[in-house]
Amino acid sequence: MIKTDELEIKAGRGFPLGVSADENGVQFSVALAFADTCTLILYDKLKKTEPVCVKLDETYKVGDIFSCIISADGIRESRLDCEYMYEVNGRLYADPYAGLIRGRDSFGKKGKELRCGFALDKYDWTGEKRPRISYDEMILYRMHVRGFTKHKSSGTANRGTFAGVSEKAGYLKELGVNAVLLLPAYDFNEIMDDADAFGMPEHIPGTDADIRTSDIKVNYWGYTGDCAYFAPKASYAASPGSCVREFKDMVKVLHSAGIEVLLDMHFAKDMGYGMILDCLRHWVYEYHIDGFKINSDVVSEELVKSDDTLKSVKFISCYWKRENLDGRLADYNDGRMINIRRFILGEEGQASEYAANYEPAHDGCKSIWYAADINGFTLMDSVSYERKHNEANGENGLDGTDYNYSSNYGTEGTARKKSINEMRRKQIKNALTLLMISQATPMILAGDEFGNSQKGNNNAYCQDNAVSWLDWELLRKNSGIFEYVKSLIQMRKEYIIGKRAKRGNTAAENNNDMPEISFHGVLPWIFDYAPYSRTLGIMLSGCGLYIAINMNRCDETFQLPILSNDTKWEEMLWTEKKPEIKWERGIQKSVIYAGTVAIYKSAAKD
Repeated sequence: MIKTDELEIKAGRGFPLGVSADENGVQFSVALAFADTCTLILYDKLKKTEPVCVKLDETYKVGDIFSCIISADGIRESRLDCEYMYEVNGRLYADPYAGLIRGRDSFGKKGKELRCGFALDKYDWTGEKRPRISYDEMILYRMHVRGFTKHKSSGTANRGTFAGVSEKAGYLKELGVNAVLLLPAYDFNEIMDDADAFGMPEHIPGTDADIRTSDIKVNYWGYTGDCAYFAPKASYAASPGSCVREFKDMVKVLHSAGIEVLLDMHFAKDMGYGMILDCLRHWVYEYHIDGFKINSDVVSEELVKSDDTLKSVKFISCYWKRENLDGRLADYNDGRMINIRRFILGEEGQASEYAANYEPAHDGCKSIWYAADINGFTLMDSVSYERKHNEANGENGLDGTDYNYSSNYGTEGTARKKSINEMRRKQIKNALTLLMISQATPMILAGDEFGNSQKGNNNAYCQDNAVSWLDWELLRKNSGIFEYVKSLIQMRKEYIIGKRAKRGNTAAENNNDMPEISFHGVLPWIFDYAPYSRTLGIMLSGCGLYIAINMNRCDETFQLPILSNDTKWEEMLWTEKKPEIKWERGIQKSVIYAGTVAIYKSAAKD
C-alpha cells in the first residue's frame, strides 16, 4: 500500500524509463518533451482514499525525462495493490513503458478506467531450456493466443489465455513444430472507438482513423496504435492481474517442450528508435523471447543489427534491403504462398517459378514460406470458396483481398459430396507438401493442420467469435490431414531438408559429381521450363529423397533418376493414393496420378 506519511521523494536518475526498483525505492521515469511539469498520480486499490499526487517540475527533469525515486517505505512490497498514471495539463496519460496494464482485463469489453500497474516481482526461470533453433531447422506455427484455445472444443481449462497455450504445449510437440509466432500479445486496446491513453505526441498515435466506425468494433488481431508495448495483454491472463507471470510460465513451458517463442511487434510509425530498442530488449531479457516479426517500414535492418544485445535474436519482416546480413534476418511475404496455390490449381508458369525460388538467395537473409496467413483464406477456405465472404465485417465486402487463388471444386463452402471433400483434402496435402519440402523455413497457420475454416472470411481482423477461434472438433474430423502433416514434419526433420544448400547443374551427369539439388521433368535431368509445364521432379541427393509433382489433369509416368547403382527408390509419402512403381530394363518408373505429389526415399537394392 501507499504510506503517505512516509512518502520520501527525491530526483531520479532518468534511466531506465518506466518503473524500476532497487534497495533505495521505486523509480518512475517518463519522457515528456512537450511538458514543463507533470504530475505522478499514485492510486491505492485497497483503500478508498484520494490518490497521492506528486508534482514533478524542473527539479526532477533530466533532459526531457521526468524522474523521481520514492523510498521503499513509501511503497511497500504489496505493489500489486498500487497503480499509477501521469497527468499533463489536466489530461491523464499512461506510461508508454508500463510493464502491466489494468482496466482491460476482459477482452472486447469496456473496462474500468485504464491505469498502469507494477511488474517488478522476480520470476524463477530455473529448469528452463532455451531451444536455440536455427532457421534451417525451424518449423514455425503462427497463432493468435486467444483464438488458439478460446473455442469450447479446445478442451483447455483456461480457454483463450496464455495458460491455455501452455496446456496445448503437448499438442504442438506432437505435431512437430518447434517455434510459435504469436500475433500481438502485448497489451492493446481492441475497442476501436475508445480514446488513446498512450497518445503522447512524440510516442504513440491513436488508432488509425480509417478503421474507426460509428459502431463499436473489436480489433481482434491487435494491429492498433493504442498499445502498451512493454506489457503482456491483460485479458489473455486466466486470472486478473497475473498476465506477467502467466506469459513467463507459457514461455518456460514451451521452451521446455523444445519450442521457441517469437512475437509479432507492430510498432507505430512515429515511435522513436530508442523506445523500439528498449522494447525489444525488454521482451528478450524479461520474457526470454527468441525472436520478433516486425514492420520494416518502421524498424530498419540497420537498427536491429546495430544493437549488440540483440545479436542472438531472430527478426522476421517483409522486404529487407538484403545487405550485409548475418543469418538472423528472414524475409516474409506472400510471394511463395501465391506460387504454391497457383501451382496446385494447375496454372501456367508455376512449376518453373517454384523451381526458381526453391532455394533462398545465398545473401545471408533467410526466407519464410507459408501456404496461408491471417490475411487471406485459411488453407481449407482456399479449397472451399471461390470468393471472399466478409459480410460480417460490416464493410460491404470492400475489405480483404479480392485475389485468393482459390477454388471451391463445385460447391461454395461446406460440401456434402464425398468427391469434393476428397479433392479438398488432397489439395491441402499438396499445398503443405510443397511447403515442407522447400529449402526455406516453413510456417503453418494455426489450424491448417486439421482443416480450420473461417467460413470464407479472408479478413477476420474484427471477428472475436467462432469465425476466428480454432474449432478443435475438426482435429477429429480431419485426422487424416493432421497425421499427414505430422509425417511431413517428421520427414523434414529426419532428412534435414532445410540444410540442403548446393544447387547443381540440372544437366550434370548422375554418377560421380552428383548435385545436392537437381530438377527434373518426367524424364531425369530434363526439366521442362515451358509455361504450360505442370510437372516437376526434385532430387535431394544429399539426403536421398526424390519428389514427383504432377499438377496436370491426367496421370503422368515419371522415370525416376538413378541415384547410384546399388540403390533404389521406395514410396514414402503421397497426397492421394500410393503411386505404383515398376521396373523397365533396370530403370524405375512410377505413375504419378493427376494433381498429386509423391515422395520417395532411397534404399539399398535387395
